[in-house]
Order: sequence, then structure tokens, then C-alpha cells
Amino acid sequence: MSFPVLLNLILFFVNSMLWTGFINNNFGGNRTLEINFSFSITKLLINFFEFNNIPYNHFLIFIGSLLIIGGFGIVLFLFIQQDRDKIIYGFTIGTIITLLVYYDSWNHHLLTLIPLLIIIIFNLPKDSKTASKIIKPSIIFFCFFDLAFMGIWHLTQYFFPYNFGSTIFLILCLCSIGKYCLKQENN
Repeated sequence: MSFPVLLNLILFFVNSMLWTGFINNNFGGNRTLEINFSFSITKLLINFFEFNNIPYNHFLIFIGSLLIIGGFGIVLFLFIQQDRDKIIYGFTIGTIITLLVYYDSWNHHLLTLIPLLIIIIFNLPKDSKTASKIIKPSIIFFCFFDLAFMGIWHLTQYFFPYNFGSTIFLILCLCSIGKYCLKQENN
């Protein structure tokens, strides 16, 4: 499974500038310092510090977000005991964590999450409050209203550069899926 990814290492060894550009763009370059409409927690914090001219280290913000949210996800995944559904919930939790932590999580990245949420809706019991009160409204928001929030960001970016609508729904999904998994484990 990791073989295709490892093939990229050949390109990095042949042209070391590709490696430098990859690291700078994804983990430490100037692009992470630009204010943009990303809905990740890391980017919301960077936008806050950048907008208010507060000194910060973008890599420390990334690592802090990763440790808090990723640590929560790992602990949650470790407590899921049922083997049958562990892959569905684990992959969904991992995708949500990636969207919340990475520097630039944009609207088109939600395409990786929405099918997983649909699978979870069918996997949950029919009378599940998690599905009816959190997951279904989240899918509706991601599919229909998220682009409107990006448009609002473009109109308000000069005095309010925060696009947090999707962030709220991602956190709700993460917490509700986690609560369901822990509740199932106790039963």
C-alpha cells in the first residue's frame, strides 16, 4: 500500500529541490503564513495571530493541534473494541483529524469525508441520535452551505478572516462518533 508513495522518494533523491519545495509548501513555507479560507483549527489560529499581528510559530501551532486532536483520536481509536466496524470509524476519525489539523483544509477536501459519513449513517442503528442530530445535518452543511460560508469569508476577510462553519461541524462529528464508539464499547 505504501509502495506508490515510496516511489516519490526516487524523485526527491534525483531532484533535491522538489524535497525542499515539498517541505516548505506543506510544513514551513510562506504559503502557511497567508491568510486564506481554510477551515482547519491550525489555520484558524494562524489567521488569528497573523490578523492581530501577534508573533507566533506556525509549526508549533501545527504540532500543538496535532498533539491535542490527534491524541484524542488515538485514545478514542484504542477504546473501540468491536472489530467489525473499527475500520469504518477509525478511518473516519483519522480523516476528520487530518481536516482539522492540516494547514490548508478546503471545501474540496470534504469529498474524502462525506462518503465515510454516509457509510456511518447506514451502519448506525435506525434510532441513533448521532445520525439524526449530528451526522445528517453535517452532510447537508458540507454539501450545500459550506460554499456559502467560503463566500462570506471572501466578503469579510478584511475585518473577520475566519471560516469556521465546517470546523464546528467537523468537531461535532468527531465528538459524536467518538461518543458512539465509546458507548458501544461499554455495552
